[in-house]
Amino acid sequence: MEVYVLGSAAGIPTRNRHCTSIAIASNELLWLMDCGEPVSGQLVRAGLSPLQVDMIFISHFHTDHVSGLPLLIQVCQLRRRKRPLTIYAPDNPEERIWTILKSLHLEPEKLPFKINIVEVPSDKPSMILESSRLKVGSIPTVHPPVPSVAYSLYAEGKKVFFSGDLKISDSLVEFAYGSDLLILEAAHNPLDDIGRFVDMANPKILLINHIHPKLDEAEAEINYAIQKYYNGRILIAKDLMRITL
Repeated sequence: MEVYVLGSAAGIPTRNRHCTSIAIASNELLWLMDCGEPVSGQLVRAGLSPLQVDMIFISHFHTDHVSGLPLLIQVCQLRRRKRPLTIYAPDNPEERIWTILKSLHLEPEKLPFKINIVEVPSDKPSMILESSRLKVGSIPTVHPPVPSVAYSLYAEGKKVFFSGDLKISDSLVEFAYGSDLLILEAAHNPLDDIGRFVDMANPKILLINHIHPKLDEAEAEINYAIQKYYNGRILIAKDLMRITL
């Protein structure tokens, strides 16, 4: 399993970071966790292609998590993609996504491929995908005022937790527990809260992502705060970082 950090910034891009998106390649599948801009260009820079993307999992409908979606769809249109693309998201995604795409003249009848949109429950934990190559569970998170979810993905005997944006809660520990890779945002929670949560969740590797601008060049500060609680491997996300699990 290969994990690519396409964007590691929070809501405000910096000189070093673009908005949030993670690509994961496993079992001949490629999927995206969130789709912040400029995801299409970052896929190419990572040696991948928008045409390879099978599924997109969106945590919530804030601009920094979905702004790259229209261009990705357009690139697939211009490259004459044929394979269907499936998008999973909470919060009435069928209406939201098609409203965005139609406003940019990307109506379904103008696309050479089908987009399947699956609503993810934002009121209860759910297993949203079960196949021989990939299983995906979701759990509601607190990120007012919008409905939001976190995801756990299982493939090749590995577990990856992706937080999206959230307020850390003990109720998430069991869902995240024992991940081979725990991808956790660092824009909406104090670093000490992150450290305590990660210690309870006990991942093999922690990847700090969605980094607030004031922490953009504060790698030592982040490590120091979290290492007070967690003695495992800590990675601070950088754009185009690649992690092999």
